[in-house]
Amino acid sequence: GDEDSVARLRPEWVQRWEHPANAATVQRVQDVASARGSTPREINVAWILNQAFPVIGIIDLPALLTDRGAQYERGSQLLLDDAELRVLRGAPMEITQT
Repeated sequence: GDEDSVARLRPEWVQRWEHPANAATVQRVQDVASARGSTPREINVAWILNQAFPVIGIIDLPALLTDRGAQYERGSQLLLDDAELRVLRGAPMEITQT
């Protein structure tokens, strides 16, 4: 959801990010975030860290020092359950708020 001014200088990035399938992916992330009471950024970090090895999430220091740093920290501590992982992979939303 963040605007990246550098990306606008690289149209191939924008073309890849604006792929038609991405709108559905964004909606799934937002749905899971809403159901969890989290932010989409937290779900994105949790998704990466809930993947099988050898996946690693890298966040640059300047991003950690912004107001987003707390979201990165919370996301790193989230454990996504099987239903959430299925939704993020494209299954229909069946998550209930707790």
